[in-house]
Amino acid sequence: SVHAPYIHKINQLKKEKNAVILAHNYQTPEIYHGIADFSADSLALAVEASKTSADIIVMAGVHFMAETAKLMSPNKKVLLPDMDAGCSLSSSITGKDVRLLKEKYPGVPVVSYVNTSADVKAETDVCCTSANAVKIVKSLGVKKVIFLPDDYLAKYVASQTDVEIISWKGICIVHDQFNEDEINNIRKNNPGIKIIAHPECPPEVIKASDFAGSTSGMINYVKDNPREIQLEDDLPPYMTEGVANDIAEIFNTPLSGAYNWDYTVQDNRIKKLYELGKELNWNVEVDVDWSRPFEPLIEPTPIFWDDYPPYQKFSDDKKVEFLNHRIAWSQSQFLHGEQGALLVASQLTSCAPTYNAKLYAASQTFDEARHVEAFNKYIQTRTKLMYPIGNALKSILDKILTDPRWDLKFIGMQIIIEGLALAAFQTSRELTKDPVLRDMLGLIIRDEARHVTFGINYLEEFVETLSEDEKEDRAQFAYEACWLSRERLVSMDVFEHFGWNAEDARQFQLSSDITKHFQKLLFQRVMPNLRRIGLLRDSVKGKFEDLGILEYATAKSDADIDWADLSRPLFEESA
Repeated sequence: SVHAPYIHKINQLKKEKNAVILAHNYQTPEIYHGIADFSADSLALAVEASKTSADIIVMAGVHFMAETAKLMSPNKKVLLPDMDAGCSLSSSITGKDVRLLKEKYPGVPVVSYVNTSADVKAETDVCCTSANAVKIVKSLGVKKVIFLPDDYLAKYVASQTDVEIISWKGICIVHDQFNEDEINNIRKNNPGIKIIAHPECPPEVIKASDFAGSTSGMINYVKDNPREIQLEDDLPPYMTEGVANDIAEIFNTPLSGAYNWDYTVQDNRIKKLYELGKELNWNVEVDVDWSRPFEPLIEPTPIFWDDYPPYQKFSDDKKVEFLNHRIAWSQSQFLHGEQGALLVASQLTSCAPTYNAKLYAASQTFDEARHVEAFNKYIQTRTKLMYPIGNALKSILDKILTDPRWDLKFIGMQIIIEGLALAAFQTSRELTKDPVLRDMLGLIIRDEARHVTFGINYLEEFVETLSEDEKEDRAQFAYEACWLSRERLVSMDVFEHFGWNAEDARQFQLSSDITKHFQKLLFQRVMPNLRRIGLLRDSVKGKFEDLGILEYATAKSDADIDWADLSRPLFEESA
């Protein structure tokens, strides 16, 4: 990337100068994700800056934001990279204008939006944000208020209160560009879409939107509203199986990569696993027979949900629909988890310290890409129903992907995620009646077994080199990841889709004997591996005991490699 050298140099300078960079939410990706220490709206940035021990604050924003940061951190040096970076709202009014208004309306309190200069704030009775503007105006307990400088925000406040608002005719030139016709066209071309707006938009835009609120309010609205689940029959005509609906989520990581100029090839276990990876390759388009018919579930089967009152109220057809959604949810989590594994493996290629480890991580990256392709093809062509990633799995992946420590990525991915996936895939393969899924999982399991073995063998020696505090930190992380993973079985999105009380259904599922049994089975490979690499420490044994999975710690780990099993022909068991 053209920005990479600058990002690297700027991050170095921050450390040398004891500086922090504040980036407004509207900044460009290379600033927001590459160099910012804090990203938020203007006031939140100033608050965060006042809490730091940094000597220098660099405001990647506009002039009034830097002034606000200085007001809240008077003893710190505040730098604005571009002195011409301005705001149409802030520049629409001066302190003199406020004084004239106060003369015209004596005794009327002045409420100023945070998007104003220090000169204006000095003439103000109360300063507010878009998030608390309505609350601030109501709290004054008066009949009339001067509200500055955004005319549209003033109109929004007036619509939400009984207070007479005297406004200034300032506008944000960006928000002012939106109009009602544009909103209507978006709705026409995207049936069912939700539209959210900032109160700085014109009133007709706010009225035509589903939600209006501050930046933080809009973020929370998106978080709090479940993503829609669309069946294939509900998709618009242009969304065929051959067309992907790209949904991108950007995350920032402080990962430090490592070159290794020592190309000495060590004839060890890692090298042998790498060679097996090259030898035992497969192609999901060629090596799996997709022509075999798919037979969906058509009548309800006995299951622990039979004892749950909301499920009992379902007709047989509704029960079948629910069970098919549960299956689709589980397969969707397999897919999302494999994409997470793909991203982590690509990180390991960069940050693994040894030559052999980099080669193996690169081969694993290709394996994970193949797994993503396989699960996606299966969902798109057979079950034809996909759910978003569950919160528990997403939380674990976020932690692994954004943590700077390469060995934690190994622990999180190779020991926890891959270990759990291996157990889940084996169970699914035993239970499925679909020969396509059985064959596909058989191939994926062969790859995953190598990945887990690689992680154990690589980490076993490395963990010994860590300090006691570092070992304790890794052990606590491993426990937390396992604790979160208990929730990987809980399909909250499915419960919500069928109109259930999701928390009540969650508690019922977690308390069922079959769920407890299956959860323990998931950890039958994780626990002995944690013990083998030295992370099953006394400080976490009691916690694992409370989870009911400590008993598996004495089982055989994956460190002792069965080369005959790992090397057997790839397709000998294909159906």
